[in-house]
Amino acid sequence: MKRTFLLLPIILFSMASQNLTAQTAADGLRQLDAMQYGNAKNTFANLQTEEPNNVDYFYYLGEISRLIDDPAAAKAQFEAGLTKNPNNALCMIGLGKLELDNKNLEAAKVHFNKALELTKTKNAQVLLFVGQSLISADVKDLDMAEPLLKKASELDKKNPEVFLALGDLYSERNDAQLPIKNYEEALRINDKYAKAYMKKGLLFARARTQEAYQTAVETTQKGIEVDPDYAPLYAQMAEIYSLSKRYEKAKENYVKYLSMVNNDLYARVRYASFLYLSKDFAKCVEEINAIQVVDSSRIFLYRLLGCSYYETGDYPNALKNLDQFFEKQKDPKKIIADDYRYNAMTLSKSGKDSLAAETYKKLINMDPSKSDYWVEVGNIYIKMKKYREAIQAFKAHSAIKENVNDYFSIGKAYYNMTKQDSTCHDSAIAAFKKVTEMKAEWPVGYYWLANATFSKEAKKNLKDVSGDVKDIYEKFIGMAKADSVKYKRELVPSFNYLGNYYYEKKKLPEATAACKSLLALDPENKNGLSLKKALKF
Repeated sequence: MKRTFLLLPIILFSMASQNLTAQTAADGLRQLDAMQYGNAKNTFANLQTEEPNNVDYFYYLGEISRLIDDPAAAKAQFEAGLTKNPNNALCMIGLGKLELDNKNLEAAKVHFNKALELTKTKNAQVLLFVGQSLISADVKDLDMAEPLLKKASELDKKNPEVFLALGDLYSERNDAQLPIKNYEEALRINDKYAKAYMKKGLLFARARTQEAYQTAVETTQKGIEVDPDYAPLYAQMAEIYSLSKRYEKAKENYVKYLSMVNNDLYARVRYASFLYLSKDFAKCVEEINAIQVVDSSRIFLYRLLGCSYYETGDYPNALKNLDQFFEKQKDPKKIIADDYRYNAMTLSKSGKDSLAAETYKKLINMDPSKSDYWVEVGNIYIKMKKYREAIQAFKAHSAIKENVNDYFSIGKAYYNMTKQDSTCHDSAIAAFKKVTEMKAEWPVGYYWLANATFSKEAKKNLKDVSGDVKDIYEKFIGMAKADSVKYKRELVPSFNYLGNYYYEKKKLPEATAACKSLLALDPENKNGLSLKKALKF
């Protein structure tokens, strides 16, 4: 999905394009700058019809398609422009941007260098566009961008946009002084330049403290004061409020933004993304459903819709939309780890446990940092009574970093397998011993070690059982009896075992004490009542 205004530097465009018809082209650029993509597309399409030989219009139409996540349409426009004029630097830059979108930096540079060569590195607009692209992409080359932007600033000293780009570059380098210096230079050139205030506000917001958010709000507000008609300021204000958890103010500003761009469809798409990020999932569902009545082509909206339905507890619709997302998304590069995470969680909630486990594996394979989800895989297999698969999952998790909970789960899985496979006794005992070594203060580890040891001996008569089992149960009781409420579930069978064990060994005082402790915890316990009758107390 597209990132938010605060996470994606807004791509700005020079108003000085050499071959553009003055007023109408300026309107298109203003619309594009203000992210009114639907309006901008109509403007440039009309201009292209009127002036089919003006290749720059192909670039701007392609750029609009690129920004609204339609790379195929963007490429078609850029290539059509180059067919008309192979020396058009802007369309060459457009192809480079598409390569950057696919994280192919070296391939992008081939196109950028060609554009620079075509203009002999003397066109300020080309220098600016290439520099901006290398800064704003996920794969950046700030070292290449810097000299290009500096040269653009020498060639066009009165263009504030160049200094905004330089400010962005130094912001990416986390420079403490140069971003503000360049934004201030842009304002010196044009003190009504609202975008410079917006960039300053963005810079403050990145500090992500409440004080910084307040400064960001105040700075963005100055931009609104100098140019109240510049819609992106309201979108940025909304997202600053969202980050500072002032969601009502955030929505108020985003609704204002939508009204200013005439509910431009792409703006509404961004609003849906904003609603999702601000966790207003019910409103997000409502907005996306309304968008899809008009245009259902945006694949990533199925992702947002599925995830939002999941968060509202509507698992059937969550599964339906996530399935549609995976079916429609043919580009594997556009599937992210979170897609598998939500799909796995939804499958699990829908009772499709086997598919959920396999989907969690895809998540881990895509992003090894999500290895904690091996635990979810293991728990699903435990639920399905596929204990061998569960053990493999917990071992995979523990192989990354030893974890007492993994050994505990492994031990219980082996314990459950002992009824069908007696060779699993030793593995269960070994796992529970590891638990008691890693977390010696945890009583439950000893309880299960006692259970596993007793299970292995499998004696029909308790008097034939080794004293090891009794000793482990007593160790557990000694640790757990101080909090008998917390450990009641384990203490009841432990006292039951000891009462019967001592009774068989003819140690009646010890049997009586264990039986009394058992009945104190569980007065209606059938075994306890039978033993009490036998002990006659």
